[in-house]
Amino acid sequence: MRRCRYVCFTKYYQQRNNPETLTPSQKLDDDKLTELISQAIDVTLQSRLYDDEKYVDKLVSVFTELANMYNIVTANCNKNAETLNRNIQLTEKRYAAMMKLIQAKKSKTIEQPPIPQTMKALPQFIFMTYPWYWIKRMYRSKHFRQFLVVCMACTLAVSVFLTIFLAYDNAQLRKEICRKCYTLTQ
Repeated sequence: MRRCRYVCFTKYYQQRNNPETLTPSQKLDDDKLTELISQAIDVTLQSRLYDDEKYVDKLVSVFTELANMYNIVTANCNKNAETLNRNIQLTEKRYAAMMKLIQAKKSKTIEQPPIPQTMKALPQFIFMTYPWYWIKRMYRSKHFRQFLVVCMACTLAVSVFLTIFLAYDNAQLRKEICRKCYTLTQ
């Protein structure tokens, strides 16, 4: 609660120069506050010196006004504390949601499939489940993916080379066929 009061008082002193942002309950007058405190001290000293009943009423009224000012400040502190609690709860909810997302991403680990207990499920396990398990497991490796990129690049290069070679060979074959046709017709 001390932290809340400290925050409230510092907010009050920060916003003191900007009175249009304050609500009427938040507006505290520094002069009035110092006057009330000085009156309380003065009345207290006079009541101790003269031991009079009339000073008791003054003292009670001054302390009542001080208590009202204190209540205004504590009410503002409670409002700020509620706002802070809501913000903290919202932040905690966001953090929990973020942690769930991170855990979901981490939990995508590939687990080895259990060996089937029946002979009927064994062929599917051997030819389908187990090979897919190893393919997925290998593909999770960064080095294997780089190897696949290299293999695909090499396959593309060989494919382009073979296409060019076949086109060139086809052109040469047509020239030769044309020459043979020309020689046969003469």
